[in-house]
Amino acid sequence: MQYANVLVFILGLCTLAYAKTPLYVDSHCPDAVGTVVVYNFKEAVSGSSIYRPLQDQRDGVVVHLVCVAADSDTSQDGPQNDREAAIGLTITIEKDGREYYIAHAVYAVGRNQASGLGRELLAVVDSQVDAYRSWLTP
Repeated sequence: MQYANVLVFILGLCTLAYAKTPLYVDSHCPDAVGTVVVYNFKEAVSGSSIYRPLQDQRDGVVVHLVCVAADSDTSQDGPQNDREAAIGLTITIEKDGREYYIAHAVYAVGRNQASGLGRELLAVVDSQVDAYRSWLTP
């Protein structure tokens, strides 16, 4: 019986060690390029072994993505905003009803770069959050 208790204790510690960090994505990207970036970022989070996507904002990492389409002047190739966007990335941590600012960056993205940017942004988030991960454990 004593061995069973020790085994349960060890399994519990292993579960805590591999608990995923909660992450909420707050996005405002109505343009074509921004929509692709946000979709790919959310897919990267869902497939991550480190993060657990949240459906609503509560304690955990919060990633704010805001997209601004490039000038909407039309050219021979069509509207400019279908091809380029500026994406603002802000990373915060929500803890006990407070929001702590971690980092901010702005990216210029073309349509041909949009699909690969999701995983790159997740790597940026992970590198910034790593120093604060202990805040997120119960």
